[in-house]
Amino acid sequence: MTTPDPQLIARIAEQVLRAMQASGGSTPAPIQPPLGQCPGAGVLPDPAPVSPPVTVSQQGDPPMVQALTEPPVIDGLITANMIDDAVASSPDGSVILAATARLTPLAQDKVRQAPHRFSRRQVAATQGTLQAINYGQPWLWWTCGQCPAVKQIVEERRHRLLPMIAPREAAALPSVLTDMAGAISTGRAAGGILFVAQAAKPMCFANRLRGIRAILGHCDGSVRQGLRDLGANVLILEFPYNDYDQMAGRVDSMLASSPAVPATIAHALHAVEGARS
Repeated sequence: MTTPDPQLIARIAEQVLRAMQASGGSTPAPIQPPLGQCPGAGVLPDPAPVSPPVTVSQQGDPPMVQALTEPPVIDGLITANMIDDAVASSPDGSVILAATARLTPLAQDKVRQAPHRFSRRQVAATQGTLQAINYGQPWLWWTCGQCPAVKQIVEERRHRLLPMIAPREAAALPSVLTDMAGAISTGRAAGGILFVAQAAKPMCFANRLRGIRAILGHCDGSVRQGLRDLGANVLILEFPYNDYDQMAGRVDSMLASSPAVPATIAHALHAVEGARS
């Protein structure tokens, strides 16, 4: 058997490459994941080194949460992790606890360990001199399926996001939304985040429940508008069509908000609910 000539092989390969370049094949076409699939790790930040948990102040949110110049005011049910976050965000390490704030046992231990850092104060809802961080009630989250981007988002925000105890499958959606609506209406949760493959059913089901004002987070502007015009308290994200950065920014916008329905919208909602019943 004749041994191939290396020089001949090299010349043939060179001619093939030239022919490909001449036909426009030198630039590989970008490969996109098929629609309907989680974008996965390909759109995630490099996992090494591990980035610190993302906070709302890193996402370009409203000035009130970007750079505190006064001690933060915290209210609601306060955990030890929330105490740590508030101290870390304070310009001088001090924190103001609203008179209505309730502390978990571990949070009470934190306060007792450094009492000089904490003070109680009656805080008006329209506090103007102090810059408050929304460290109130937790937000609930649930996902139908598996997605690396979703997993990282909720892990980085585990101090604010609590998982719904329910199967991660489509059949669980009605009970998930019912439980979420109950938690929101009783003040046990500020709102909810749903990560789904398709949003049609979740949107339809969610907005039939009293107290839920759900929006689809298909872009940053729609989330801002939903918060401003509706006081949205449930965000639905389709993870096959949004990457890590897009979903993380929209989740942070929700976490930085204090959902409250405008009076004009409240009247309209009441009229719609009356017509539907």
